Formats: sequence, structure tokens, C-alpha cells
Amino acid sequence: LTRRALDSHWFEKPPFYFIVTSFLYSIFGVTEYAARLTTSIFSIICLIYVFKIGKELKDSVTGYFGALALLLNVSYLYYSRMAMLDVILTSFITISSYYFLLSLKNNRYLERILSGIFIGFAVLTKSIVGFLPLIAFGIIYLILMLKREKSFIESSKELATIFLCSLTVSLPWHIYMF
Repeated sequence: LTRRALDSHWFEKPPFYFIVTSFLYSIFGVTEYAARLTTSIFSIICLIYVFKIGKELKDSVTGYFGALALLLNVSYLYYSRMAMLDVILTSFITISSYYFLLSLKNNRYLERILSGIFIGFAVLTKSIVGFLPLIAFGIIYLILMLKREKSFIESSKELATIFLCSLTVSLPWHIYMF
């Protein structure tokens, strides 16, 4: 590596995918199979969490149909077999959304922390795009405040918890790059 390459800062593509893929390279060798395996594993994880969200929102049948609809989507199948970051990002956003829904239902602190942690992993997968769930969660809290189901203070604390947990996961790498 040149000195310039060593001194460069790489904010656009955070390290999560590359770390997991390099681990798989150490097991299976530097092959196309190993490069695509990370995305394939996360596509299966995403299907599982789509099922869990459907089950949580309604029932098991809804979960099965949600996962089946995703599985039969041609674009999802295509990207699930490619060595790309989009399915991994989608998986982390889906997992984060699942724990967010659980935190709203059960009002448990741990589920908010898990939601934030997975947003942090989404940021470590595809940078600032990983923060998109926070906007959706903020809109949900706004709706809950308008319906008078949650107060502003309570909503702010819960959203801040999720945000701080996501920063705890994603910020160290960004600080190191800076």
C-alpha cells in the first residue's frame, strides 16, 4: 500500500461487510462463494425478522405471507446472491424495527437499546443511510404524542436512548477515520 492509501479516510463504505467477509475468507478462502455468503446469510436473517414483525403485528399467517412475499421478490432474490451491502442494510433496519415495535408494545428499555444497536450496525454497513429508521421512529413518536398516548418527554427520552445506542456502536469507527 502506498502512503497516500494508508492516510486516506474512508467514510463512504464503513467496515462491517468487509470485516465479516474477511472472516469468511479466512475460513473458505478468497472465493466468490465466500464473498457472497455474507449477503446470503443476512438475507435469511431478514426473512426471519420479516416473519417475526408480521407475527407481532397480527399473527403467524401474516408473518409467513410477509416473508414469502419478500422471498418471491425477484429483486430481493437477485441482491441476496450478490456481494452487495443493500440486503445487509435492509436486515439491520428490519431487525431494528422489530425491536422498536417490541419496545412500544412492552415498554422495555432493553428492546430500545437493541433497536439502537442494530441501527448502529446499519450505519457501519452503509453509512448515514443506516440512520433512516430514526426518522420513521420519530414520526411514530409524533403520532403517539398527537394521539396523547405518549408525552413529549417520554418520547424524547425513548428516541434519545435509541439514538445514543446507535452512536455507541457506529461512532468509534467514524472517530478513528476522522
